[in-house]
Amino acid sequence: MSPARISKYPPIQGIGYDLHMVMPPSQPPVPPSPVNPAPIPVYGWIASIGNPAAGFAITGKWSWYRVTTEGIGNILAGHDWGMGQPHVPIPPVTATPSIAIRTLSSSTKYWLPSTPNKDPQDGSTRGGDGSVAISFPAYCIPTQNCQDISGWPFVAPTSICFQLMSTREVGFTWGDVLNGVINMACDSAAALIGRALGGAPDSARAALRAALAGAATNAFVDHVVGLLPPDAQGAAKIMVAGAFAIGLGGSPRDVVGAVTGPAIGLGAGEAGGAAGGGREEHVGMGHGGTPLFE
Repeated sequence: MSPARISKYPPIQGIGYDLHMVMPPSQPPVPPSPVNPAPIPVYGWIASIGNPAAGFAITGKWSWYRVTTEGIGNILAGHDWGMGQPHVPIPPVTATPSIAIRTLSSSTKYWLPSTPNKDPQDGSTRGGDGSVAISFPAYCIPTQNCQDISGWPFVAPTSICFQLMSTREVGFTWGDVLNGVINMACDSAAALIGRALGGAPDSARAALRAALAGAATNAFVDHVVGLLPPDAQGAAKIMVAGAFAIGLGGSPRDVVGAVTGPAIGLGAGEAGGAAGGGREEHVGMGHGGTPLFE
């Protein structure tokens, strides 16, 4: 076991390198064509992570109520900056409809937990105890960013986020790393299955509509489920997501796609908890894990 600091809420800023498809028309022209007529399957993008709106109102996971040092909150594992983080392609490409799509559907998530150190979720939706996210002693940590190749989505830890300074430390083991990897792999699997079931949008406008619909659905489901007791939320999220898809007139394929992510997430939570091991640590009143200062 090695000590790591708790990531403190609110986070400050982040920067990431993503791989994404570039939809046509893109500029500058690709010789000899006047405008690029076909998608570029994979291309490098820079993500500027600093817009806190979605993370505060829709996708946030943090804890206020057990903080007795420093007067700032704790970020929980799974906290997502959410939509609205500007994405720009690396030159020579300077313009493409994908800029709006990528910014609208952006995701930057804290994936490394100290598994047994748990705080109640007081974020954009209330929830049961969740593992705190860890940070390096230099107050930064690799985070998980959205990616795609030819429109097939996945996630990878290609960004880094910076946190407020903290003296609060917790234990961190290889089991915690495995826990984070399991959850990251499940996020990728859910995204890929959803893409396979739902198909690819046939235009930039359709892709924008899909990104907006996805954000609205996730926000609605999370807030409804957040009203339920913590032990019931995992199964309830599967049912509510399916019901929401049916209510929108979705096909059976759409309904299966809607419940896939929550179902994989529920399984990942069980597997990740087992990976964290049987350590008995708690972030309660004062320090948790291996305190640096008393």
